[in-house]
Amino acid sequence: MKKLSKIVLRKAVKWLVIAAVAWLGWTQLSGWLNRTFSWQLPELTFGPLQPDPVMGYKSDQIVTAITGASREKAELIVYEQDVQVDSQVTDTFLNISWFTKTQTIHSFGTGIYVVDLSGLSADDVAVDTTANTITVTVPHARLKTVVIDITRTTFDDIERNIFGWGDITLTPAQQQQVQQGIQQAMDKACSGPTYIAAAEQSAADKIAAVYRSVLTKLDGDTAIDIVFP
Repeated sequence: MKKLSKIVLRKAVKWLVIAAVAWLGWTQLSGWLNRTFSWQLPELTFGPLQPDPVMGYKSDQIVTAITGASREKAELIVYEQDVQVDSQVTDTFLNISWFTKTQTIHSFGTGIYVVDLSGLSADDVAVDTTANTITVTVPHARLKTVVIDITRTTFDDIERNIFGWGDITLTPAQQQQVQQGIQQAMDKACSGPTYIAAAEQSAADKIAAVYRSVLTKLDGDTAIDIVFP
């Protein structure tokens, strides 16, 4: 009988230990399941996206905008100038003046002037927030080409000496020589200092307008000065 009681007692203790372990395990598991996790992004601070109150943009933004806009302007047309060249063609038979015939040709063309902005760098842009001025140094304007409008060419009547009869007839080689002479005369006329000065004045206005079209929030009192080296 005593032996049976000991067996029952051992089993009871065993089950009490199992129950205690189970209870402790459940307590830990339920605490883990009910645990609250929290996670958040670190606070990030960004630079102001709003226009700068002084000039409308910060200095580095102005420089970046101007150099970026210039990169695609390899040959910005800044000025066009109409030009007229008068030339004479003389035909003399046997180099005798009595057989001389002369005709004046009036040729018209347009000189096209460009500025290459593609090489502009940050060093060429100066921003003065105190004077509220942006100064951009750009290459000089240059004559790119002169386009001759042959549809506008006119011819005067032939002037003849006493025996200068008939029309003036030129060989293909002579015609080419006349055209080259007209082209060279137009190039020389359009390369004169008066036309170059006019081209650079126009260039300053047009280039400033290009930059203003990019800097849409630029303060209205801010001056954009275009200068040439």
